[in-house]
Amino acid sequence: MKNKQRLVASICFAMRITIAQIALILISISSLYANEVNSQEVLSRKFTLHMENKPLSTVIAEIQKQTGVAFTYSVNAINASRQFSINASNQPIGTFLRDNLTPLQISYQVVEDKIVLFRQAPVRTVSETDNEPVHLEKTVKGRVVDDAGEPVGGVTVTVKGTRQSVVTAADGSFSIVVPDDNAILVFSSIAHDAVEVTAASAGSSPVVLKKRVEDLQNVVVTALGVRRQEKALGYATQSVKGNTLQTVKGVDVATSLTGKVAGMIVKNSSEFSAEPELTLRGETPLIVIDGVPYGNMTLRDVPPDDIETINFLKGATASALYGERGGSGAVMITTRRGAAAKGLAISFNSSSMFEAGYLAIPEMQSQYGRVVNTATNTYVRSGDGSWGAPLEGQEVIQWDPFSRSMKPMPFVARGKDNFRNFLQQGYILNNNLSIAQTGEMGGFRASATWVQNKGTYPNSLFDKMTYSVGGDIKLKKFSLSTSLSYNKHESPNVGFNGYTGYDPMYSMLIWGSPDWDVRDYKDYWMIPNEVQNSSYTAGNNNPYFDRYERTRSYNKDIFNGQLTLNYEFIKGLKATVRTGYDTYSNKQEVNISKGSFQGGGSSKVMNAGTEIWGESQRGSYNIGISRGFSSNTEALLLGETQYKNWRIDGFVGGSVFYRQDEGLEARTQGGLSIPGYYSLKASLNPVAVQSVIFRKQTNSVFGRIGFGWRNLAFLEGTFRNDWASTLSRSTRSYFYPSVAGSLIASDLLPRYDWLSIWKLRGSWTMYRTPASIYAINNVYSIATNQWAGLGTATYPTTIRPDDVFPESANTTEIGTQFGFLGNRLMLDVTGYWKRMYDFLVTSTISPSSGYTGVFTNSDEERTRRGLEITLNATPVKNKDFRWDVGFNWSTYATYYTQMDSVYSVKGRDWVQKGKRADFYTINEYQTDNSGNIVFNNGVPTYKPILSLAGYSDPDWTWGFNTSFKYKNLALNISLDGRVGGLAQSVTEMYMWRSGNHPKSLTPERYLDATNAGTKNYLGEGVKVVSGSIVYDANYKVVSDTRVFAPNDVYTTYKSYIEAQHKGTAWGGSPSPVDLYSTTFMKLREVSVSYALPQAWSKRVSAKNISVSAVGQNLIYWAKQFKYSDIDGGTENFIDPSLRYIGVNIRVDF
Repeated sequence: MKNKQRLVASICFAMRITIAQIALILISISSLYANEVNSQEVLSRKFTLHMENKPLSTVIAEIQKQTGVAFTYSVNAINASRQFSINASNQPIGTFLRDNLTPLQISYQVVEDKIVLFRQAPVRTVSETDNEPVHLEKTVKGRVVDDAGEPVGGVTVTVKGTRQSVVTAADGSFSIVVPDDNAILVFSSIAHDAVEVTAASAGSSPVVLKKRVEDLQNVVVTALGVRRQEKALGYATQSVKGNTLQTVKGVDVATSLTGKVAGMIVKNSSEFSAEPELTLRGETPLIVIDGVPYGNMTLRDVPPDDIETINFLKGATASALYGERGGSGAVMITTRRGAAAKGLAISFNSSSMFEAGYLAIPEMQSQYGRVVNTATNTYVRSGDGSWGAPLEGQEVIQWDPFSRSMKPMPFVARGKDNFRNFLQQGYILNNNLSIAQTGEMGGFRASATWVQNKGTYPNSLFDKMTYSVGGDIKLKKFSLSTSLSYNKHESPNVGFNGYTGYDPMYSMLIWGSPDWDVRDYKDYWMIPNEVQNSSYTAGNNNPYFDRYERTRSYNKDIFNGQLTLNYEFIKGLKATVRTGYDTYSNKQEVNISKGSFQGGGSSKVMNAGTEIWGESQRGSYNIGISRGFSSNTEALLLGETQYKNWRIDGFVGGSVFYRQDEGLEARTQGGLSIPGYYSLKASLNPVAVQSVIFRKQTNSVFGRIGFGWRNLAFLEGTFRNDWASTLSRSTRSYFYPSVAGSLIASDLLPRYDWLSIWKLRGSWTMYRTPASIYAINNVYSIATNQWAGLGTATYPTTIRPDDVFPESANTTEIGTQFGFLGNRLMLDVTGYWKRMYDFLVTSTISPSSGYTGVFTNSDEERTRRGLEITLNATPVKNKDFRWDVGFNWSTYATYYTQMDSVYSVKGRDWVQKGKRADFYTINEYQTDNSGNIVFNNGVPTYKPILSLAGYSDPDWTWGFNTSFKYKNLALNISLDGRVGGLAQSVTEMYMWRSGNHPKSLTPERYLDATNAGTKNYLGEGVKVVSGSIVYDANYKVVSDTRVFAPNDVYTTYKSYIEAQHKGTAWGGSPSPVDLYSTTFMKLREVSVSYALPQAWSKRVSAKNISVSAVGQNLIYWAKQFKYSDIDGGTENFIDPSLRYIGVNIRVDF
């Protein structure tokens, strides 16, 4: 009932917000709406004007004022300062242009709803009776302008069908030799639509190039929100269009980005409500939304329907202007504002996906139950796994959940499918309604999104609601854009994760047994709020009790907004001021009922908080409230100019970033005074309280200057200086430089039809990372109520000098890009080297100094090297059918390149110059010289020193995406995977230790279980009969005099398994058998979409209607992780991995 009330309340709230947004839209329509006009309508508009000897510019301005038609022109080109007289009554604009301006050698062209004026080129006419000889070749001179009448330099002018071409000068002029006046000239530019005109036409009047609509595809949003041509960038970037993320819609948009960007790894944990972890080149990038580097926003807070584009700035050079926060690259998200075309647009996009089976789920053996006390013929009721008697139907005294008593019953595997029977069908609902309006002066968009995810465990529900508004206004030289959004994340129970959080697997798959049926325990109370009805009396809760009476609620609110102002002083010089603010509040509560056999474990109720654990049996209540905000304000002065073949642009600016996070947590102690009353007031003993607060401010100045030559060679440099509050005055100022360049090498080669572009690029940058908040502060540790109610203050044991300086890194990157066959085939290759040094470390020192550690800079250096390859192709493209293919591959590894003689790890062969830094170490088995395992008392033994087992980072990652479109039908497929890397399987390790692993069924185990007191397992290996092995202080072997013989000591199968699979939940390194390869592959997404014919859509007054069959997480294959999904990168009792299939419906009005 509570869930239904919550759902109804959420829907009502959403409706109120949406209605308010619609009302705001309708109010705005009258000011924003304008109809598109054609050229005839423009020329037919009339005016009345009487002026004598006024500047032509004044006359045009008055006509513009009366008619509302915009005129664009170059003042010098048409000599707009000349004196001009006019006497017109109710005269059409077309007449004025023809009768008044044409005699002045001024031509015009109507472009959309504007009139472009330009100077006519002198034309020499030849009469038909002219007897001059006809020349086979002639020189054509002309000029190229844009739709504003301004000259366009760098345009390639080619005689069609030949290789003869020239490039226009900075003033747009060109001169080219043609066969005759009928020759076709092709004018092409990266930023404009190509135009073909005859030589005669090009020589008689300026050629007007229209801004290319598709040019946005070649424009990248770079640091500080500055848009730049991709060909001018000296570093690697990739873009993903928002519309590719709006069909298969899961809980988080990051899942749909998996495998789509080279060098990016998205770790998608199957844990309920877990947020995907995104890394670029092995590090967490900065999230920038509409130009603002928010401090508290993540990709989870941005619905896919609100995204226009996402640009990935991969290297530190790309994001150097963001300082320390951009040292790991940046994800630049541009949200949608306004409609795609002028007018009003309403869009509804609804996706419903339901669980359709499991990709990976643990399995439990069903032949053995828990231990039976032979003296009483009663099974034990403590959670000790399944190391008991075989389940062969013999009569054993057991707990009857219906009579709530112990009684004899057949000992059978009635609960062999307990885990699957306990799970419920999950689903993901993702719905978006948006309303947008675009007019002459700008656009406006409002959007409401509701996402609901039901997990596979009972009482697991996650709701995410997002309301956003955004728009922009353009008034001559001034423009304004703004966006606001509010996110609500809510769950009655996100649950507890991992072994030490006592996940449901803990009691069902690990320390439970298959001799009881979970379906008989849905009525989980013996005494409400005090005693549970459970097959166990210690260790294992009734699973239903555990999900409804041991809960962890989650309630988070996030608000963010930004305002950007632009003003153009003169052409080529403008100012930008941008401010962004975000704030959050996160409330978490943990309720542990009286009678629970487990507390809250290692979970926390706030960031930087303490682990809960709680007080089992007596009940407990924990509450944590975290809140914080960040603000980022910056001002820029941007300029650009062109001189002959050179283009110069750049900017200078400054910013202030401030962040504050604080939290307060409290918990009951001694139990609850009133069962079921979850309040701090119910604490039997004084409440435990802790608070935290973190503050940081960074002041910055920065700048950039770039040079471009003939639109084929580019060079840029940037600088930034930060002042960070987390360092002392002597070291808090630090400088970041960068330099990057690119060359369009294909423009230097003869023109080949098969080669569209060949680009070379390179960059270098340095960035620094200051000490974390309070890292250099020497403060006492304060504790309250320690001695007879008194507090204590403890002197710090770590030396924290104030002269430490920031950690540093510099990155070198080179790359190349090829485009073939009209860019139908694109290949991009990037290599990079990132050198990291001046690490801030806390190292141990001799206690005789009075301290135990020192915080300082280390001389150790590490270098990360990587390679990225992206291949995109369109093998087939015609009127009805198109096939696109995308493939990316990347690899990286981090190596030690310099060791610190004092602070680097000593005595480890794998920690030295030239070795990888992402090592994974284990305790190997003791072996003889032939590699046989050494046994002691029948169980394997381990070396006392760690050994290198491999590396945690994958060897390489890959992604493959393809789409087929035939008329109104489209198919999209996405696959990805990782190869190599190591991770521990905690779930399988404990399934072995508890006797519940399905592969633990051996003859020796049966003999142990049916012959009490016997030992029947003989491990294959050797034993020591004499001698010993001696190690030095660094565990190097000093001497080995051991003499071996074949192992002949029998033990129980349980003892052998417990020795072979070490329990590491509380610390330590895993056994070799519990360390798995993380190699896996996933069919990530599939969608089949059909766009209904326009005639059908119009029947419901819609512009477009599409219906899609969608699927996410459809197929999973792993080299070793069979019972759990390693997509999340680690494995510790993670939830079963779900396959989702469903339907998406989109309607546009």
